[in-house]
Amino acid sequence: MTTIFYEIPNLARLSQSPVLSIQTPVSFRYYGRVNTTNHDEEMQLIQHIHNLSALLAQGYRAEFVSPKRLHDDTIQLGWYKYDPQIWDGIEAAKMLLGADYNYQENVDAVRDKSVSSALPGDLSTWFTWMSRGERFCDGFLAEQISDGGLYAVVKRLEELIAAGVVSYPPEATRKQ
Repeated sequence: MTTIFYEIPNLARLSQSPVLSIQTPVSFRYYGRVNTTNHDEEMQLIQHIHNLSALLAQGYRAEFVSPKRLHDDTIQLGWYKYDPQIWDGIEAAKMLLGADYNYQENVDAVRDKSVSSALPGDLSTWFTWMSRGERFCDGFLAEQISDGGLYAVVKRLEELIAAGVVSYPPEATRKQ
């Protein structure tokens, strides 16, 4: 295995460092991509998704940081602290699938579906809903992690990637 470093400006926000690395065989299996920049970026996004899957498969649980009284007698509320790979994987999935800007309208229909039959547009809704849910409700994502919802959606995304159904950049976000 060789470590290859990619400098991808719009992926730098997924990590502490602007240079991201993955371990990969010296030669890629190339699946018909014309633009190598997009191919390299796609490979990096997929690596973040695999890292997320591996972390969840190990039984990862978010850490709750308890409330505490500060020196000026204010109380700092508790919150969930997530491993950076959680957000890296979710953001990579949203970049790979495209964000669902109408997720509030689509989420009820998607939640009623079986994850095993979810299509890329459905997964776009799931990932957007999970990330937005955490923004507006602390612990929303921790619940998705603990009940296995996030892991099921990530595994389905990996299946679609392996089947060649998902490609980067996303052709379009979820169509109405």
